[in-house]
Amino acid sequence: MLDRTLVAVFSAVLLVALMVGMVDLLVPFLHRAEFDVLCRTALFRMDALGGLPEADRSALAASLEAAGFEDVAVEATEGAPFGAPLVLEVTAKARLPTIGAGFVGGEEVASLWFRKETLCRRISTYAGEVR
Repeated sequence: MLDRTLVAVFSAVLLVALMVGMVDLLVPFLHRAEFDVLCRTALFRMDALGGLPEADRSALAASLEAAGFEDVAVEATEGAPFGAPLVLEVTAKARLPTIGAGFVGGEEVASLWFRKETLCRRISTYAGEVR
């Protein structure tokens, strides 16, 4: 009876250690996914507008900083004619929690980079829209 109890306790401890390790490995992927979602949203807006105005660049930087990213830099094409390239480049740093030996918590800084290029598909339909 004692042997089954010891095996059950050891298995429970091992399962908890594996779960903590899996969560520790999952956190960087979730941060990267959040970063990509915010940047892709700005890229879609950039495609719809034919460029990314300064107000939208500032809004992207503010939303990234609100999500916990630091040292955010946004470079984007402000306006482009039909067929010209639109480039969005975003760099940021994220502090990621880590668990070291003996379950001691720590922090690691990861650099994130997003760069996408697409062609401007916005067609101006009247003279007032041309930039």
